[in-house]
Amino acid sequence: MTEWTTTGKPMSRIAQRFWGGIGQRILDSGALDGTAYKPGQTADEGARLGEYDRRHAYYLNDNLYGRLHAAGLAAADMPAEWNPIPAVVGFYASTALPADLPIQATNDAADGEALAAAVERLRRWSNWQTLRRDLVVTAAVLQDVFLKVAERAPSPEVGPLGVYMQDIPPQNVRWWDADERGFLTGIRIDTPRLESVFTGEAYRHTLVEVWRKAWPDGFPGGVRYYELKPGVMLDNLPLEGAVRVQTFDELGYDFIPIVWARVDTHWRRQVAQIDRYNEIAWVLARLNRAIALAGAGGVDKDGRPLPAPLGVADGLQAVYSDTADGVLGVVNLPGASTMAWSGPPIDFAAMGLRLSEIREGVIDGLPEYRVATLRGIQIASETLQLLLNQAETRALEMRAELARALVRAHMMAFTIAQVAGVAPDVFGESVIGTFDDGRTEHEFVERPVFPKSAAAKAAEALQHTQNGVGIEAAYRLAGFTEEEATLAMRGDDVTGIEQ
Repeated sequence: MTEWTTTGKPMSRIAQRFWGGIGQRILDSGALDGTAYKPGQTADEGARLGEYDRRHAYYLNDNLYGRLHAAGLAAADMPAEWNPIPAVVGFYASTALPADLPIQATNDAADGEALAAAVERLRRWSNWQTLRRDLVVTAAVLQDVFLKVAERAPSPEVGPLGVYMQDIPPQNVRWWDADERGFLTGIRIDTPRLESVFTGEAYRHTLVEVWRKAWPDGFPGGVRYYELKPGVMLDNLPLEGAVRVQTFDELGYDFIPIVWARVDTHWRRQVAQIDRYNEIAWVLARLNRAIALAGAGGVDKDGRPLPAPLGVADGLQAVYSDTADGVLGVVNLPGASTMAWSGPPIDFAAMGLRLSEIREGVIDGLPEYRVATLRGIQIASETLQLLLNQAETRALEMRAELARALVRAHMMAFTIAQVAGVAPDVFGESVIGTFDDGRTEHEFVERPVFPKSAAAKAAEALQHTQNGVGIEAAYRLAGFTEEEATLAMRGDDVTGIEQ
């Protein structure tokens, strides 16, 4: 399907994900317009979309302050001398959700292998490698994550052939309600489209998808779909006008198949200091210009002092010549004229120290940035371990929130697959159990953010054995997996190492 843009420019994959909200509006307008009023938009929604826009501008890092200034969020259009946010987001993208994060059943009656196979099939249908990165980037940048479970069917006449998870751009969510557990009780999603998902008709419209556990008009809970042409408002979500209405009884399950998670984005609390750093750097760059004082140093034929030879700025240009591509300038002065460089009116050393203090303060608050930008420098092992521990804590915080959302989405997908009869040999009730009997409950296996190298684990295992620990236990304590430990002990048998 062809993606529509207001400028005719092709959209990247990231821009497509943010279509209707952040990415494409930034690319089209060159500024932020999340706070611009839209028909039916509440003040809370406008503030939320404006915050999303601002956050994404820091991550995009393309003419940052030009965009913020155009949106009235920065004092001036200035260059961004330093912006740690892309590196911070990159750190989370590479650490929060590993590609091979395994699961384990939490119910003793569950078949762990069958459950793992079901999760693996769901991941494959969901394009897991792309999905996991999109989830982490969305969480690290925008704070809110919406994960939806959907059915894949070639046409409305053909039943579902698969189930998959998809990351819903938060800026497409007009509103949502959640109970005290964070479970959604209502949500509205607006998605710009060029082709109807129900009729296949090609026209520009917005697909409005509204889920409610219970409708205010007394209608049974479920989902309603609307297709709105440009400029059409939809505030009260009437039953009439919906292109499709499905109750939970008709769907075969009683939950909204969307999970909401919110993570703590620590970098957002450092933005004021980042802005201040760039403001000072911009002022210093403008003040850091050479100033020369020229004197006549002579008199005319009547004995009167000669005026300064350079005169006004135009005169300076007349006697200034560039050499070496502008690196060196030569000023030609007549007669006995003299020129001396003016002393700096600004204490640049003090201002530079202040910049360093601001920068270090920001980095101290972002251990993940310090770790993400480590270079080949000498650093004490204790200090390095402290930094890694701090950064690992941040990554594990995000992993925990996203893992909870993913586990709930997994169990929703299992139920939907069972209702629709999708791949019964993988998702069947007799194979993995059901939500009601508790056999589909599971969790992610704990994995370190910074795994030890093979050499480090071997050295640790050796130290444990020297301290009197059995070889098998030593391998476990050193962090070897069960498979790795088994292979290692087989090697020990060959080499004659005592078990």
